[in-house]
Amino acid sequence: MPTTGQRQQQKQQQRLTRQQLFLLELLGKNVDQIEDVVKEEVTQNPLLDPTSLENDSSKDVPVQEDGERDYRDYLPSDHSADERPEPQIADATSLIDDLRQQLGFLDLDKRQQTICEEIIGSLDDSGYFTTDPAIIVNDLYSRGIATTLSDIESMLRVVQSLDPAGIAAHDAQECMLLQLRRMPQSSSEVATATTIVSRYYDLLMNGNERRIRQQMALDDEGDKVFALIRRLTLKPAGSDETAYVSPDFIISRQGNRLLVALARGNMPEINFDEDYIAHLNELNDTTKSLSRQQKEEMSFLNKQKSSADMLIDTLHQRQQTLLRVMNAIAEAQHDYLMSGNPSDKRPLMQKEIAQRTGYDPSTISRIVNSKYVQTDFGIIGLDKCFSTSYTTDSGDEVSAEAIKALIHDLVAHEDPRNPLTDEQIADQLNKQGFPIARRTIANYRKDLGIATRHLRRTH
Repeated sequence: MPTTGQRQQQKQQQRLTRQQLFLLELLGKNVDQIEDVVKEEVTQNPLLDPTSLENDSSKDVPVQEDGERDYRDYLPSDHSADERPEPQIADATSLIDDLRQQLGFLDLDKRQQTICEEIIGSLDDSGYFTTDPAIIVNDLYSRGIATTLSDIESMLRVVQSLDPAGIAAHDAQECMLLQLRRMPQSSSEVATATTIVSRYYDLLMNGNERRIRQQMALDDEGDKVFALIRRLTLKPAGSDETAYVSPDFIISRQGNRLLVALARGNMPEINFDEDYIAHLNELNDTTKSLSRQQKEEMSFLNKQKSSADMLIDTLHQRQQTLLRVMNAIAEAQHDYLMSGNPSDKRPLMQKEIAQRTGYDPSTISRIVNSKYVQTDFGIIGLDKCFSTSYTTDSGDEVSAEAIKALIHDLVAHEDPRNPLTDEQIADQLNKQGFPIARRTIANYRKDLGIATRHLRRTH
């Protein structure tokens, strides 16, 4: 038979195990989900002060007619869940500013960048480029910059390669095609959708889906194809929803240093209700003289106290764990987080962060997934800080994102009448010291949403 000390040790280990599991659960939640957990506990636990939720009218705390809260009101906890807090805008800059910022990551000379900025400034409210190119040529000439219609066409293709997909299209048809060309070209649904938009555009716009199905002899695949087409936007800069997320971390630049902080947002504080705590202490001090109902109340409140203590302690552990991991990531990706340029991203795997912090790789994975970090260049997914590696001829390691940036730059500057093949892109990269196979080029091109040579050709 285990001794009393052994039983206490086993009980402590069981309690620690529960807390460890709870910590893992909380590590997997983002800042909005953590706020929901806190609000639920504050609302359902009578020992916690509900005043932090006074500004949230969607949650009511049980109140008796005399104004006092009764612990029995919490036993059948049957209250509706909170409304989610209004999220923050992922990037407060305007679309025009964002497009200009993206230009900074491309290898453009001053003249090319000026032409691109002129095109961007000419986009209408929906994100279309409907301005006569000759007007831009004349405007630039008046500023002492000589250009041709061919220059405008070439730089327009550069602007069309920026995000969001479909930007700077001449019309709705081209807008849809630009979006489809960003999708995996190996997909049969994408190929069929491209054919429909290219050849049956008028029927599509008139809602004559049945006739298109008949002429193309589409089977059950047609449902997926038309569902894909319906997801395409006709207003890349107009009425589409903005990406709304709440950042979990905030990284700011201070000289050449990166400062890391947790973003709490509207996270309510967890404070104990002093009156209820005093009442519980009184019950615990007078156990022998308590009635059956009072003992029941004492037992319930002690459980609620343990629940609140574990939540507070686990949230503190979560904060320390998140900060330690984010600091390790910031140290590993210092150059990228300073500049925002994907080509500055170094090869980084989650297992390296696990080694740096001493945490299990599964813990790192829980933290990275579904979390966002606010930087000086916008809000990005934490997973964007990681990248696979590639070895150059000189033995240096570069990230896959750096290779993709080179591919994007080559395609942006290719001759639209004679686009580069994957083999030609591979040859050019090989000359720069990156011996990459054609198959790898094809995979990276698909990841970038760049269409095949045939679909990129203009006549």
